[in-house]
Amino acid sequence: MLRYPEKTDVYSLDLSLFDIDENDKKRQEKKRQARINRFKDPNSSLSKKGNWFVWILLAACVLCAFFIYSSGKIKLDGINSESSAVARRVDEASKENLRLQAALEAIATPADVERYAVENGLIKELNSQVTQIYVSVEKPIEVAEPRNNDILSKINKWFSEKIEHLGF
Repeated sequence: MLRYPEKTDVYSLDLSLFDIDENDKKRQEKKRQARINRFKDPNSSLSKKGNWFVWILLAACVLCAFFIYSSGKIKLDGINSESSAVARRVDEASKENLRLQAALEAIATPADVERYAVENGLIKELNSQVTQIYVSVEKPIEVAEPRNNDILSKINKWFSEKIEHLGF
């Protein structure tokens, strides 16, 4: 349990400073009622108090916000309509591509291509006309490095060795 010291400062335990008497309570209640009644009183219009400028400024801000919102909505609707139009064109083009590929496959079979080539004067080659070259190399061919003894070729060689050593 807390115990206060026997001798204390006069202001340390004086709680009467925090007490609100009845007159203070009545004054606070009157102020609160006056603030509430200020908005309820029909004779106190905003233009009489000089707040008309604030209301005009507030209306202008609301109109600007509405304009910004509606213009953004209009731009978004335009972009959505353009994207849907492009998507429709892509769908139409893919359908047309499939149709043309099917038509091409129906027209150009390998047998039809050979027949068309013979009709236009091309001659089919025979197996005896095909020349095949076989190369068999048992030992790899090495190419000698050029013998440049100037300073630039030495620097280049050193630099390329370092790059190769680092793994680049």
